[in-house]
Amino acid sequence: NDHSPVFPDELVTFKIAELTEAGSRFPVEAARDLDIGSNDIQAYSIVPENEYFSVFLQSESAKFIELILEKPLDREKQPEMDFTLVATDGGSPPRSGSTEIHIIVLDVNDNAPVFTEKEYIGHVLENAPVGSVVLRVVANDADVGLNGDISYQFSQSAGRSHSLFTINSRTGEIEIAEPLDFETTQKHEFTVQAIDGGGLSAMCNVIVEVVDVNDNAPEIVVSSFSSPIPENAAPGTVVALFSVTDKDSGVNGQVSCALEEQLSFSLRPAFKNYYELVTVGTWDREERAQQTVV
Repeated sequence: NDHSPVFPDELVTFKIAELTEAGSRFPVEAARDLDIGSNDIQAYSIVPENEYFSVFLQSESAKFIELILEKPLDREKQPEMDFTLVATDGGSPPRSGSTEIHIIVLDVNDNAPVFTEKEYIGHVLENAPVGSVVLRVVANDADVGLNGDISYQFSQSAGRSHSLFTINSRTGEIEIAEPLDFETTQKHEFTVQAIDGGGLSAMCNVIVEVVDVNDNAPEIVVSSFSSPIPENAAPGTVVALFSVTDKDSGVNGQVSCALEEQLSFSLRPAFKNYYELVTVGTWDREERAQQTVV
């Protein structure tokens, strides 16, 4: 037994798709030993042993052996694998030879995109210019290549909000497409879909809250007005009833009301947002026949 087994190649590389069924076989050219009989090759083994592959020799005269896949591979857990295939003869002492086996696990689209958040909330001023970025949604995919290439789009149920915003299909940035108005809609809610190159998808909810800006002046609406009034009208006579409102919210919608340089009238709160314009003191038409109130 003066010869050791020799493999044709020092390195053998296999490209195997993840999720390939267990039991699949991958042929390897057998080693050669110039000795004969019991000094010829008797066994093959994998070093170190692993849970994914075993080796099968059909017969001692076979020109190839087979690596048998014992369980499906998972590229996301282990994208590559290396082990040594050893051929041992029956001499005493036995001799051996080896070749390195390199396994490259090919990706299969077995992972759907996953958003970093289930719900994204953004805040934007109602006077923010068109094109402003409100927020960015982010999804990740454990696959690689085309299977991990993600694009973003609004779902078909986005409704009116769909037209007010646009989404960058590559970056996930959501921008203002049309002017916003807090007084019309304070909150926009819609769904964004992330789709990978293999067609798997995920969805997330997006809420855009519009922040009020003081872009509305108070409005005065006169409900009733009495004119003319007799010069002998008693003090406290109601001349007009009017309401004061502001479409803005918070402090921007809080309104104060007062008369401008007026001694003949006063304001009296009636009920919420309503005021009465009432007379003060006595009048003399011959002295002043007309009054202007601001």
